[in-house]
Amino acid sequence: MTTDPPITEADLHAYADGRLAKGRRAQVDAWLATRPEEAERVAQYRNQRELLHALYDPVQQRSSFGGAHVSRTARIEPVTPPGEVYVTEALAARLALAPEHFACDYVGEVPAAKGYGNLRMYHLHGEAG
Repeated sequence: MTTDPPITEADLHAYADGRLAKGRRAQVDAWLATRPEEAERVAQYRNQRELLHALYDPVQQRSSFGGAHVSRTARIEPVTPPGEVYVTEALAARLALAPEHFACDYVGEVPAAKGYGNLRMYHLHGEAG
């Protein structure tokens, strides 16, 4: 009987970067399914990677105005009820600095489109109070 090699830190980073072979990815998926704290850490790696890639476009050699933000928005819009505007926690926090213009109410963890995972979403509406 053969045993799978142990999951390494390198495996976790490759997993977060989407660079693992299909078989090894399945092994890491199974491993993470039983370790929620590790799964959260890998999710943070993925988020950090997206944020870094969003800052700079190596092809155009300039700041990027797409990347993770565009991808995240494309996953939010399809799950937002018609006529409503949902925003991420980061944008809700920024808008809280100018409460005389906008208000945000916490909706909860909403499953994003295309298997992007759950996002903490806020309902955006016009001027507060």
